[in-house]
Amino acid sequence: MSPPIIAVVGATGVVGRQVVAALHRQDVEPEDVRLFASTDSEGEELDYGDETLPVEKIEADAFRGVQAVILACPPNESRRIAAQARQQGCWIVDTSSADRVDLSVPLLSGRPNDAALLQQFSGRMVSLAHP
Repeated sequence: MSPPIIAVVGATGVVGRQVVAALHRQDVEPEDVRLFASTDSEGEELDYGDETLPVEKIEADAFRGVQAVILACPPNESRRIAAQARQQGCWIVDTSSADRVDLSVPLLSGRPNDAALLQQFSGRMVSLAHP
């Protein structure tokens, strides 16, 4: 089985850059990572170890072939992009506060409630708790 393709939305922001760095630390191969940001950042390249990865803008079919999308963008953008990613069959991890009060979206906070991932939930999306 081939490794999943992971998209990072908001890759040029503070949180997005940390996500990209974390993927690199976890030895995710560069060909398995796609970076997205606003049209202002389209065409930029971000360092990924010894390589650089291009930053793309989100088109209608941006997430075709992507298995997981990590959203590191503001809540209003997160909601819109999450809907698009879900339609294209992706699993979603949202770092924003967009769905923190939606009981159908598990809220994860690192080690304290890892068991939440073992429970069945109705969507393909989880939200991360952070300050």
